[in-house]
Amino acid sequence: MTPEEWDALPEHIKEICGTFDENEDSYQECAKLQDRLQSVGWTCGYYLDGVPFDVKPTDANTSYLRFENL
Repeated sequence: MTPEEWDALPEHIKEICGTFDENEDSYQECAKLQDRLQSVGWTCGYYLDGVPFDVKPTDANTSYLRFENL
């Protein structure tokens, strides 16, 4: 994620992403991160090596992106 992409995330999503513990099993941490994001209508993918990517709203929340860019 680029710094610009990070800056564009809502604060509550940044807080959820901040719960990722790099000192734990990263693959399990990604699963936890995805669960936490999904509980607030967002999601992410993650690689087998435990690197999360593509943090975004779920389809139900795509209107957020449209209004955020106005």
